Amino acid sequence: MQVFLRKKRSGNIFVKKPDVGPDGLLVEIINSLRCPPTYAGGCLQSSEVIFTQVAVSADGDSIAAGDVHGNLFCVNLVKNRFHLVKHLSMPCSRISISLKRKTDMLVSLSDYSVRCFNTETQEQLACLRGHQTSIVNISVHSSKRYALITSSETASLWNLDTLERKRKLSIAQNVDLLAALFIPNSNSMLTCFKDNSMLVWDAESMDLKYELRSSQSLDVTYRVFTCNSDGSSVACAGKSNLIHIWDIPSQKIHRVLQLAPETKQVKQLEYLPKHLYPEEVLLAVCSNGVLRLIDIKESAEIWTIGTYEHKVVQISCAEAGSILACIMDSGNINVYEMDVIFKQIQASKLLEQKKMHEIEQQPRTRVTKVQRKATKIKDMITERVENSKTLSHVRLREILKEYGEFPEKYRTFIWKTILRLPENYDSYSALLNKGIHPAFAEIHKVYPIRSLKLLRVFQRLLSAVAYWAPVVTESTFLPTLAFPFAKLLQNNQLIAFEVVATILVNWTQKWFDFIPNPPLNILSLIENVFSYHDKELFQHFVRYRVTTQTYAWSLLQTGFSEVFSRDEWMKLWDHILINEPSWMLMAVVAYTLVNRGPLLECYEVEEFKQFYRYHNGTGVAQVIKETYKVICTTPSDLNPGSILQPFHPLNKGQYQLLAKFPQRVKNFPQNEIDRIKQEQIALLKSDDVISWSKR
Repeated sequence: MQVFLRKKRSGNIFVKKPDVGPDGLLVEIINSLRCPPTYAGGCLQSSEVIFTQVAVSADGDSIAAGDVHGNLFCVNLVKNRFHLVKHLSMPCSRISISLKRKTDMLVSLSDYSVRCFNTETQEQLACLRGHQTSIVNISVHSSKRYALITSSETASLWNLDTLERKRKLSIAQNVDLLAALFIPNSNSMLTCFKDNSMLVWDAESMDLKYELRSSQSLDVTYRVFTCNSDGSSVACAGKSNLIHIWDIPSQKIHRVLQLAPETKQVKQLEYLPKHLYPEEVLLAVCSNGVLRLIDIKESAEIWTIGTYEHKVVQISCAEAGSILACIMDSGNINVYEMDVIFKQIQASKLLEQKKMHEIEQQPRTRVTKVQRKATKIKDMITERVENSKTLSHVRLREILKEYGEFPEKYRTFIWKTILRLPENYDSYSALLNKGIHPAFAEIHKVYPIRSLKLLRVFQRLLSAVAYWAPVVTESTFLPTLAFPFAKLLQNNQLIAFEVVATILVNWTQKWFDFIPNPPLNILSLIENVFSYHDKELFQHFVRYRVTTQTYAWSLLQTGFSEVFSRDEWMKLWDHILINEPSWMLMAVVAYTLVNRGPLLECYEVEEFKQFYRYHNGTGVAQVIKETYKVICTTPSDLNPGSILQPFHPLNKGQYQLLAKFPQRVKNFPQNEIDRIKQEQIALLKSDDVISWSKR
């Protein structure tokens, strides 16, 4: 569920009871102004204002958030209310609301001050000063009486009851202070420096107690630190995929966790409250934007949040609740119910244990033939998807032939397997970094999509394709062909791009030979097959001047998305993708043959056009069956497969060129420029002749 915090002082969060999805997402908080999105410089400019800081209260009832404009919001999930606490003249750098009084909030600003606000009265209670550089951390003691405020040059201990500074720890100028935090259930505090040194101090007297020092050289440059709830260990990480767990009583590293190889740096670390999970779990925000949940005892990753396209930037979790708030790279805040996530984790563990032990024979119950078939396909597909080595092309063909479609749950994975997508992150990122292509800068005017997110995804997809293959900008079919894939795969934009690119390389062969006109050579192949299989219907089309551009090109350029529903369209594309490129051309003929009766009753060209542009009740299973029949009964000399190249996947690393085009197609833009120049010269000469004759 999405919630928009519009430019008003307060309001309700939910209009109805939110439904928590299987991924644990409770709500997505979007900070949106009361103005429509604009398109400046050819790019889509959102009206959304990004959040920069977030903090969750100790009990998880409230969330405090600050945006880039200096607005401070308080969101109460229990009372179903939000309100604007304060509008500041500068953005905040840190927020803390886990204080003794639930209505108090500590906010650090860019003027190096920390201000205390009452979230209910919206009053400023105090302004804590004394730092000369930016605040990097605010740590609150477990008693909620003291706060440790850290900047790179000093750490100050403040009494939150009197709002007075009690102690100040000055740091040598040659070493920057990264963090100072209280060790829970103790009267000690830990200071962490940029040279990897960690010192433990007495919080009352500020006397040095001991130093956490490793007997071996560390291969990690520490940048982030966090203590567990009982103060027995501290986790440290930085510019590496390693996390060191220090045992504070023994003052030694007792465990080293290694994250996935693609993790180059850990940006943030947090311990999860112990009441949520039987084992100790560490949350690690990685440099690739993925939040990893790590079981420390098992040294195993048990869950992830965020993807390459939707990165996690910052997190905050409740000390005694089950709420986790994540700032995404879009600037929105995703709020998760950790209880739901851990139920999913426990369920998956129980399933694994069930597989490891022999299951006792259950009493037989009466099941129908349909139930047995559904169970059979589910078990078989699950078995093969979990063991990807058995997902051969031949086996997938057998499954598709037997059951007619792939299961929706695994469809994306199976399509990736069929098309052998390389997942070239670097090449795709290079295309995205070029921005919005001028050819699609105003795509919203041609295709007014209601969802702003989908419009962005669609615009980025078209732009990436255009930068990869500039010739597509001269065609008109790319948006209509690509849109269904953009909508279906909008949460995985890399896969969406590579699916569309693979389709362009293989299933649109020779479509660009006559651009900007339709591919007459391909349409003539379809016409020949059509006339062979149904001469009477073909003559009916000729009699009423219905050309291939009406009945064939309208289906091809939309990928059949206009004549089938979403589920039917996906079922058809299961068969298109697993077969050779010529299969789609035969499907155009099959669609016409299946609708023979209604088409013979059409007598106007406009009636034919409408028939091929809207749903008309044709079953996709019948079209698929007819397509295979047409392929089997078509002579080899009429089969389009004889002139089309076999399937070829995208290259690993760098994408190949789209195709080899005729020279006139390559020179099309320059030829147009030359033609316009010649027309202008001729026009100027004619003007000169006219003006001379008047003299």
